[in-house]
Amino acid sequence: MINLKINKCLLVNLNKGVNMKAQKKEVITTSEIKKDDVVNAENVKFAVDKLDTKKLTTILQSALNVSENLYKWLPKLAYEVAQKIKEYNANLDENSIKLKDQKRFDTFKSLRQFCYGLIAYDRSDKNKINKAFEHLVERGIKSGLMIVNNVAGLQVKDDELQGVYKEVKPTIPQKNFNKKIKKKYIDVKNTSNELVPVSSSLVDEIWNRKYGTSGSGGTKPTLKSSASKFYEDIQEAYNLAEDESYDKFYSKMSNETLEIILDIKALLSDDVIRDAWAYCEKNLQANGSIKKAS
Repeated sequence: MINLKINKCLLVNLNKGVNMKAQKKEVITTSEIKKDDVVNAENVKFAVDKLDTKKLTTILQSALNVSENLYKWLPKLAYEVAQKIKEYNANLDENSIKLKDQKRFDTFKSLRQFCYGLIAYDRSDKNKINKAFEHLVERGIKSGLMIVNNVAGLQVKDDELQGVYKEVKPTIPQKNFNKKIKKKYIDVKNTSNELVPVSSSLVDEIWNRKYGTSGSGGTKPTLKSSASKFYEDIQEAYNLAEDESYDKFYSKMSNETLEIILDIKALLSDDVIRDAWAYCEKNLQANGSIKKAS
């Protein structure tokens, strides 16, 4: 069995075989080559380097340099990321070496590293981290991957990121006329095949619904801990809105979040919770229980 190694510009055959030491720019690595495998070094060597990244680089650099209306770049970025994924896959034709990590370029993490590398964006200096830009890149990559994988019918049309309404929003709120259900609005199944605009916050919702989110486990949250965390988050959002830091504000919000905040506002418009607390404080018994109301 012969082992091959791809250096940046060389293909070397050593006495006992060659171990592969790809430069940092390389995204893929080769597995052992079997006798019946066809070796196409050109495809292996340039699977990533062969990509035309001029347009993607320009989009990323432009987005990094702007301070206003940042998310106008989302459709352009999503489309170009999708194109690079398709182009990469096309470079790996049937005659190329079977690659052990062929799918690595299709992952969120590897694509993010690839995009940052194109413009030499360095996160090692915390003072130079641009959170708004990073949010844009992350959502652009998510959108690009979902376009390639045909998730929610996502596509870029007329310079706008769009998706099939029923897949973007599987349920839609409707006014509740059932007095037995103590909700102003109830969710009903969405059956519309219409194409609708997809905002950056909806990108996150679709992604999480399709691929899920990873949790770290730990202690189950309580009302006390949740309330404290919510207060901190809502205070941050309020300060961003008050300071007119719209890019950062928009990156933290979503339609669903806004609806929840407004529902909480309506729920707290009276003194039911405050009055219940006052009653408990006044009627706390020695055994720790609350005296029942007469």
